[in-house]
Amino acid sequence: MRKSLNFTITNLLIGLSFIGYVIFNYTSYKYGYSDNYLSLFIQFFVSTFLHGGFFHFFFNSVMLAYFGNIVELNLKEFKYILFFVFSVIFNGFFVYIFSGMKYNVIGISGFCMAVLAFFTFDLRDKKIPEYKTGIVMIILNIGAGLYPGISLWGHLFGALSGVIFYYLNKEILRKKMVGLATK
Repeated sequence: MRKSLNFTITNLLIGLSFIGYVIFNYTSYKYGYSDNYLSLFIQFFVSTFLHGGFFHFFFNSVMLAYFGNIVELNLKEFKYILFFVFSVIFNGFFVYIFSGMKYNVIGISGFCMAVLAFFTFDLRDKKIPEYKTGIVMIILNIGAGLYPGISLWGHLFGALSGVIFYYLNKEILRKKMVGLATK
């Protein structure tokens, strides 16, 4: 149980994104990129917290603050952290495959898309009609990737990771956690 409504994993991710935004925009450290294969895994996580400008950071933070906290309350802290790690690795891997590392992707938008997709599918399964708005928002955000400087692959695979994790949670993780609680 939480001692404070202000401390959430989501708010911690927003704080790390703010630190990444400051580091990226006010120092010479750029993108967290390295062609060293050993650091490639770390790069997926480091680049998640870097942002290319104030509005990039701001809009990701607003989306994450609203939807992320709701999804976190639904999943609880441990599964939410699993969701984050799964999303970042899944997204990073497929962005790498589809872009051939021609582009270095920064920002937490992929995880924001994962959260939005998870939230939307949860609404749909609960038969709440606003899920249709979520689908429109997912399509618009993926479509934004057609604009130069915005990652089509990051948004697309972020949303896909949210859908996959939603069904993993629904079909596997929830049952495993219930099974552990009854032993």
